[in-house]
Amino acid sequence: MKKYALIILIGFFYSVHSQTSIEFTPIFGFTINGNVDTFNSDFNISDDISYGGLVTVMLSDYMGFELSYKRSNNEVREFFFPTATQFRYDAGIEHYQIGFQRVFSTEEFQPFALGSLGASRYFRRDNKNDILAFSMTFGGGFKYFFNDNFGLRLQSNLILPLEFGGAGFFCGIGSAGGSCGTTASFYVPTVHWESSIGLIYKMN
Repeated sequence: MKKYALIILIGFFYSVHSQTSIEFTPIFGFTINGNVDTFNSDFNISDDISYGGLVTVMLSDYMGFELSYKRSNNEVREFFFPTATQFRYDAGIEHYQIGFQRVFSTEEFQPFALGSLGASRYFRRDNKNDILAFSMTFGGGFKYFFNDNFGLRLQSNLILPLEFGGAGFFCGIGSAGGSCGTTASFYVPTVHWESSIGLIYKMN
């Protein structure tokens, strides 16, 4: 997964080299994680340090296209209800996101909001199992530029992994005649609240 993400980042960089500005931002922060309840188990994911990187292409003064990668190393406590047994193991969480950033000022201090879609990967660090889930992110923060090339970025995000709840196909007959359609549902098993700070390097 990391290899493919790196290839995408490199290809993306070369495809947009003619844009006005590109921001590279390594980030470091802390993520608060919740519990995940299943039919026969409860999973408690520890809160922990997170890190990663962002590549933001500013399409205009107020709109940017963004790629992000974030990771945290966590301890998971699993309580298995049928046998009242508890397990502990080391795990990791990775988030791969593509989205847009809306900037509200062109001065040194720049508040922004962001939204993105992508995937979240949950894995045991002993390589026994991993899960890949569709996810979305909503958040915001601000950027402060010291000069034309360097600045700070402070942000807080909610990362929402989504699980597929089911789909169906139906047909019916009503007063207006017959019709058919499909339904699909998703639910959010847990929420990750991530706050981070990063150093921006801006290429003009």
